Amino acid sequence: MYIARDKKTKTILHIDPAPLSENLEGTQVYSGFDPETMEILKSDLSYMPDYYNVDENGFVVEKTDEEKILDGDIGFGEFFQFEGTGDDTDTDTDDFDKVRFVLDNNLVKTEEQCKAIFKYLDDKFEYEVAQKYPAGLETKIIKGLVEWLYEDKPRDDKREKKYLQMKADIEALKEEYKPVRAELKKIVGNVKSELK
Repeated sequence: MYIARDKKTKTILHIDPAPLSENLEGTQVYSGFDPETMEILKSDLSYMPDYYNVDENGFVVEKTDEEKILDGDIGFGEFFQFEGTGDDTDTDTDDFDKVRFVLDNNLVKTEEQCKAIFKYLDDKFEYEVAQKYPAGLETKIIKGLVEWLYEDKPRDDKREKKYLQMKADIEALKEEYKPVRAELKKIVGNVKSELK
């Protein structure tokens, strides 16, 4: 695809979906092309991203989420929108990459930003628990424990073991989240004290 863009305002004037193999230039891309005030960009993407950079060869490169938040293109609410897909092809290799990024770059300045991060972490935590223990299974395990208690706690009963395993798994997951949550709580305290 080829894009005609105003050099000064960076406004996109025209998009030509022609393949790059056609090696189009200037007026071949946009009939009103003026080389003094316009430039031709190229893209091998199938769409024109809302937020992008242009590399040294004039190619459009979509910005990463990290670049978008650093450049002020998006806010915390959008950056920390968790969408659990159940898909193992998720590009996040570490659950805390986004959180670590904003903390390392000192981007957290308000209580609202902290709340957005806490919501993101809570949503991620709930999603991870639900992936391992869907609501029906969780209920079944708890119901089994209650029955086990009413049966005077028979020894070596699988119901107790299943419940204890679920509890241990959830506690282990909470432990993963504790350090980053503690750091966020400290930041919230600092933000609140600065506002006083």
